[in-house]
Amino acid sequence: MILKKRGVSSVVATMLLIVLTIVSIAILASFTVPFVKKSLKSTDCFEFRSYFKFDNSFGYNCYNENNIQKSYLITLKADGSSTEQKPESLSLRFFKNTGVTVVNIKNGDTLPDMIMLDPSLGPSLIIPIAGGTYPLLSYNYTSNDLYNKVEVYPVLADNKVCDKSDSIKIIKCSN
Repeated sequence: MILKKRGVSSVVATMLLIVLTIVSIAILASFTVPFVKKSLKSTDCFEFRSYFKFDNSFGYNCYNENNIQKSYLITLKADGSSTEQKPESLSLRFFKNTGVTVVNIKNGDTLPDMIMLDPSLGPSLIIPIAGGTYPLLSYNYTSNDLYNKVEVYPVLADNKVCDKSDSIKIIKCSN
């Protein structure tokens, strides 16, 4: 018995290889594109990783105590580069032994427990901006709680809170 051997034509084989390649690329892209987008999104905060710094040139970054209430005097300096993008606001986190209190500061805000230490700046809060009019600003935060540490975090326009820019141990002010 004679078997007739028939093979796949070279045109059909080439087309199958092309289709297989395209399908393989599509499958790989469906996994890698979202991963790369997510990874690139995390670089938004890169230039702000040390944008705000606590400054001790005025002798603040301490607290005063009268009766129950404590007055925390905090000085921040914007130490970032003069890039086009600036943080929209900042987040201060006051740490105590039993938890944390978050205070978000945005230009123009008025908060009941937070004021600018310089009364000539008015009642609205201002955040320091590197290369701006006020690169160094002091705040007075009033609370009944005793905090031992403060951290500062830049916040971008899309309300993304970046990694900690700086932290400082809070001590009692020497009067």
